[in-house]
Amino acid sequence: MAPALAAFGTMQVFDQNWLLVSEVPTSKAYASVNTLIATVSALALMAIPILFLIATRLARSATRPILHITDTAEAIAAGDLNRSMPHIEKPIELKRLADSFGRMRDAVRDQLSQINANVAAIEEKNAQLEEADRMKDTFLANTSHELRTPLNGIVGISETLTAGAAGDLSERQRSQLQLITFSARKLSRLVDDLLDLYRIRQGRCVWICTRSTWPPACATCCCCLSRCYAANP
Repeated sequence: MAPALAAFGTMQVFDQNWLLVSEVPTSKAYASVNTLIATVSALALMAIPILFLIATRLARSATRPILHITDTAEAIAAGDLNRSMPHIEKPIELKRLADSFGRMRDAVRDQLSQINANVAAIEEKNAQLEEADRMKDTFLANTSHELRTPLNGIVGISETLTAGAAGDLSERQRSQLQLITFSARKLSRLVDDLLDLYRIRQGRCVWICTRSTWPPACATCCCCLSRCYAANP
C-alpha cells in the first residue's frame, strides 16, 4: 500500500454525527512541492557557473588597474622614469593613486635631471681646477728652474768677491757681499723647496733612507726649524 496523507473530522448530518476521512497519496500531495524543489535546484545549478563567471570577471576588472599600477611602480623603482602611467577613470580611489604615482615620477625625474646637471657642472669645474692647479705647478717648476741658475751664479760671484778675487775689500763691502750671499742662499733654498714640492705632487720624489746618527739629524732638524721660525716669527 502506497503511503498517503489522511485527514478526518466529524460532521453532523440529520441529527447524526458522521466521521469523514480523506486520504491523498503522498506522491500526489507533494507533487507541486517536489516540482518546485527540482525547479529551484536546477536554477541554482545553472546559476552557480554563471555567478562564478560574473564574479571572476568582476574580480579581474577590479584587480586589473591595481596590477597595472603595481607594474608601473616597480618599473619606476627599477629606474624606468619614462614609463607611462596607466589611464584609469574608475574607481576614483585608483585614479587618485595613479595620478599620485605620475606626479611622483615627474618629480623624481626632474630632480634626477637637476642632479645630473649639477654633477656635470661640478665635474667640469673640477677639470678646470685640476688644469689650473697643473698649470700653476708647471709655472712654479719652470720659474724655479729659471731662478735657480742665476741665484747659484750670484752666490758664486759674491763668494769669489768676498774671498778677494777682485782685490781687497773694505769691511762695509765685505758685509754687503756676505748679506748678498746669505740672501741668495736663502732664496736658493726656497727654490729647492718649491722644486721638491712639485716633485712630490707629481709623484716623482725619490726617498733615500740611510743610516744616520742622532747629533747630525738633530742639528738638521734644528736648522730647518730655525729657518722656518725666522721666516715666520
